[in-house]
Amino acid sequence: CCQDILTSAQHELQNEARLEIILGGLKKMPRIMQKAAEKYKGNYSMILDICRLTFASNNTEGIICVLTKLAMSKDISILRAKNRLHPSFEPTATAGYRDILLNVRLNETGHICEIQITLKQLLVVKGDGAHGDYRIIRGIGGLDKSTTTINGTLSEEALQRVASGMVTTVNAEGSYISPETSLPKIHAALSSSVCHLSELRISSCRGLQGLHLNDLMPLSVCKQLYSSLRTLFAGGCGLVGCIDEHWWSLFASLESITISKNSLTGSIPSMLPVWRNSIRLLNIATNQLEGNIPEYICVSCPQLQYLQLGTNKLTGTIPKDIGTSKRLIRLYLDNNQLEGEIPRSLGQCVLLEQFYAEANKLVGQIPTTLGQCTSLIKLFLDRNKLTGEIPDSIGNCVNLEILSLHSNTLSGEIPSSLGKCTKLRELRLNDNKLHGDVPQALKFCSSLVVVDLSSNRKLCGTVQHIQESCKQMQQILITKTMIKK
Repeated sequence: CCQDILTSAQHELQNEARLEIILGGLKKMPRIMQKAAEKYKGNYSMILDICRLTFASNNTEGIICVLTKLAMSKDISILRAKNRLHPSFEPTATAGYRDILLNVRLNETGHICEIQITLKQLLVVKGDGAHGDYRIIRGIGGLDKSTTTINGTLSEEALQRVASGMVTTVNAEGSYISPETSLPKIHAALSSSVCHLSELRISSCRGLQGLHLNDLMPLSVCKQLYSSLRTLFAGGCGLVGCIDEHWWSLFASLESITISKNSLTGSIPSMLPVWRNSIRLLNIATNQLEGNIPEYICVSCPQLQYLQLGTNKLTGTIPKDIGTSKRLIRLYLDNNQLEGEIPRSLGQCVLLEQFYAEANKLVGQIPTTLGQCTSLIKLFLDRNKLTGEIPDSIGNCVNLEILSLHSNTLSGEIPSSLGKCTKLRELRLNDNKLHGDVPQALKFCSSLVVVDLSSNRKLCGTVQHIQESCKQMQQILITKTMIKK
């Protein structure tokens, strides 16, 4: 079966990708016993790679072709797939080795086996003594989290482990770090030639108040961690000073960076950072950053899921191509000085769960395309200068729990479509120019806890139906309206 797939793939690729099959042989009993004991608590039925083979290709086109043909094959059924070639895969446990790992069932016999699909270049490294080293390190527990992770205070012994290259994750959040005694030792450990830390968490560490970011992460540390560091959390440390433009490009593989709740100044870099293809979380909220939100954040950061820029001094407009960030889950732009309209393209962010844009200077209408964001849970657009009607399409956001549109100049009626938002807990529409009756459909929002319709002088009708159906209701505000209880 696999030989036929290989031949078919080679023919289709027309030698653009050289492919070969490597039989792994049966897994030996000592390793089976070790794996069952360590990973599956003695459950031998979980061992699915006793029989295995590898497809090796010299490029990614070959990998895609083989994977496609395996999925279409009538002789096997794919039961499980692990994409360990994806940039988000943390390769510590495999000592850097990567592949696409499939567990497949042979339809004729019912046997389950393993198929690996990888690059020939990785196999060359693996075969050049690296796999033997991996087995030794694995055997002494060198890849266990208890060995590779440090939690809590960075003691002398802990820093020695960091400097030795054994540690990949440091979580010292909330601990005390002395700038005079501890910090130089931390810098020395992180600058070690064999240190390859991938995760550094020092948020809310005491003792760092008033320190500049460049002093916390000096050039010697940045150079050593340039390729390895994926996560940097340094929020709430009391850091001060301007973020230099070049600092943003001192790490090539960053996936998550949090430097929020400090007193940092400067701007979001105008140049494309080297980590643009890997970044998933960018949290620089609650600082004193100025300037515009660069367009590239939307266009050139394909993995971006969490963009948190709130409570700064940012100006300009929301990037018009924000919709190209199709993986966005949380977008926090609140408490800035942003102007202009909310881009219609935001409706393309169908995975968006939280959108905070309150306390800005946004104008224009709420785009009807927001109704396409059906995953939306929290929507905060209050304290802006928005006009026009609340779009009927907002009712398509059936997962909505908080809708806050107060303190704008919105007009028209409250849309009856909100009755479809049955998970709604807070509805804040006060301080607008809404009119008409309170829709009867709101009685279907039985989870409502807070409703504020006050200061809409032409709003009328009654809220009795809401009071009767919403058993968890704590507060209904209708002052400065024509609404009857």
